[in-house]
Amino acid sequence: MQIISIQLNKIPKDRIRKGTDGNLYISLVVSERKAPDQYGNNLTVSLSKTEQERKDKAATLYVGSGKTHIPKQENAPFDPIAAFEQMPKVEAMDDLPF
Repeated sequence: MQIISIQLNKIPKDRIRKGTDGNLYISLVVSERKAPDQYGNNLTVSLSKTEQERKDKAATLYVGSGKTHIPKQENAPFDPIAAFEQMPKVEAMDDLPF
């Protein structure tokens, strides 16, 4: 799960588009950083570039950051092989009545 924060004041109004359903949309790109920043963020959020911006090699406009969150598993799934391997070893018993 990725948790991101976006600085809305950095988004140019002309990049917000109205969809056919009447809702407002913006195209974003979430990328992994090479190394986490000082706050542990390992993701960057930027505006998706238009075709013309890609041709012009325009600078990327970063509008946020985020972290990858891996929830802790409280109850791990039962593993019968691991359970068997953790059982105490019992020596053979030859004095059984059957």
